[in-house]
Amino acid sequence: MSSNEKFFVKILVLDDERLIRMTICAQLKVAGYEAVSVGTVDEAVAILKKSHRGISAIISDIMIGDMDGFVFRDIVRGIDASIPIFFITALDPEEGSGFLKKIIADPISYYLPKSAGTDTLVKRLQRQLCDGIQRQRFGSLNETIFLIPQQVNKEGKYK
Repeated sequence: MSSNEKFFVKILVLDDERLIRMTICAQLKVAGYEAVSVGTVDEAVAILKKSHRGISAIISDIMIGDMDGFVFRDIVRGIDASIPIFFITALDPEEGSGFLKKIIADPISYYLPKSAGTDTLVKRLQRQLCDGIQRQRFGSLNETIFLIPQQVNKEGKYK
């Protein structure tokens, strides 16, 4: 790989709260990721239909306007079933909405409360992306490897 090649991991951030999107995107950029911010499901779907192979992961609120994140996840799975989705929410998992069961029903959907903070979100994202690439390359998680954003090309493939 030459020093002129640019490799990156692109994360799609979907939240109807602009400040939340800005905060998450800023932290992702500090960590070396490219972040694409959208405020509606329609915008997210348009990006995914145009360039889903370039999206390494999605961070999404569970409640986006008048649509819940699980309907959005079904749409995403129809476009690309391999993109991990990280659901963030201020909802209390003890309130009985059943959203935790819905999240874990999909093997590449993950949950983090918004109160966990962006540092925790980025660390969790890095770990899950690392695990996915390790499974893709080695077929197991026996060795620990660290995902450095520059090690992944535009198509989301590990280099």
